[in-house]
Amino acid sequence: MKLFPSITPRYLTKVIMVFALLGIVLWLSGTQAVVARLLQFPPGHLLLIALLLAGNLWLVSFRFWRVLAHFGIRLPWAAASRACLAGHAAGLVMISLFGQVAGRQAVMRDYGVSPVVNASLAAYERVMLAVLSGTLALLGGIYLLGQHFMGGFFHHLPLAEISMLVLASIVLSLALGASKFEIRLSKQLWTGQNLMRVGLIALLTVISQFIMLSCIALGVLALRPEIPLLSVFAAAAIISFAASLPISINGWGCANWRLCSSWDGWAYPLRMPQPYPSSSACVRRWSS
Repeated sequence: MKLFPSITPRYLTKVIMVFALLGIVLWLSGTQAVVARLLQFPPGHLLLIALLLAGNLWLVSFRFWRVLAHFGIRLPWAAASRACLAGHAAGLVMISLFGQVAGRQAVMRDYGVSPVVNASLAAYERVMLAVLSGTLALLGGIYLLGQHFMGGFFHHLPLAEISMLVLASIVLSLALGASKFEIRLSKQLWTGQNLMRVGLIALLTVISQFIMLSCIALGVLALRPEIPLLSVFAAAAIISFAASLPISINGWGCANWRLCSSWDGWAYPLRMPQPYPSSSACVRRWSS
């Protein structure tokens, strides 16, 4: 199987459409302003960000390849990486989840993978990303707000009662509501091999997240090097989680607003004019 398909009128039309949509995005965002802002960053920072992005693309493609293998879909590495890159490209011009599924399906349909299976795999990855990214964002928020503030907040919550209620609900649901089929299915799913597979995908996702947090941190520190490093990573975790929410076209706008409002709220204004996307917000597009 060739890495790239033969050039046909249909394939050429797809390539032209992709570049046309990317051109529209750059035109709407103000190409000159974006280039002018990028030139303000040190070349070393830009080079390191580019290398981290390339490494993260490889890591995300490898994660997708392993997810396929875990579900019994044996695709060649070249096909899996091409499908993953197609999902990223489509996600630049539409809501990331839909773009990811549509872009991947354009490649995976040649290997007999149905759209339902493709969407299920994307949902599995997204749930894993949401849980881990949300956890990092929560830890980042606790660090930035301070333990005293968070302790006072949780002090007013009936944590013991809430924990007991949730635990009792889970136990009663499993004891009284589980059917024989669900019990057999649970025994098949909760095996050591499956737990190791989930652990591998979680580990790759966490590494990918830290790579993207490093990209955001490099962009922020290039503008305000006096900001403490841990504060940068804590805020970057919040920015990354906000950008991953499927409420805009691949996080555009949401990450920018969260980026600038975060530093303004902690007395570190970045002075990034909106609506031009900052480089720190731009690099977040390639994290999932």
